[in-house]
Amino acid sequence: MKKIIKNITLIVLAVIMLAFVGCSSSAPKAKTFSAAGMSIELTDSFHEKELVSATAYYESKDVIVLAIKEEFTLMYGLANYTLADYAQLVINNNRLPAVTVETAENYVHFRYDKEVSGKDFSYWATCFKSDDAFWLIQFACETKNYDGKIATFQKYANSVTFTAEE
Repeated sequence: MKKIIKNITLIVLAVIMLAFVGCSSSAPKAKTFSAAGMSIELTDSFHEKELVSATAYYESKDVIVLAIKEEFTLMYGLANYTLADYAQLVINNNRLPAVTVETAENYVHFRYDKEVSGKDFSYWATCFKSDDAFWLIQFACETKNYDGKIATFQKYANSVTFTAEE
């Protein structure tokens, strides 16, 4: 009888240990995504999807990331714009309500809110300048979750890099 109890105890302990190992391995791991000369480090909880209006589109269960590349050849003199000029151009062209453009490390950013399919979403839009284009990279989630996501959005934005396309 003691041997059976000992074996059952060992089995229960083994199951508990496997459960903890399973939990720790389910945490999202860093994953780099690349498109059209831009790379961004998100997590493996994101999946790349097609979106006609975006150069790149990544989606997780609670966050979306949209990247739009606008080459300097699209408009005469665009290459001479500053990041703040480009951000204001995006705001004006999309008729976004009054938003404040702020400067970060190597990008400028602004926030706007939008209702989509009856839900309120907040967008943290970042603007970058590469050798051949401006990039608008937007991070979005439901507005009720925004405050808890902004640090993650900033981490993602700080990971953005550019390489020349071949």
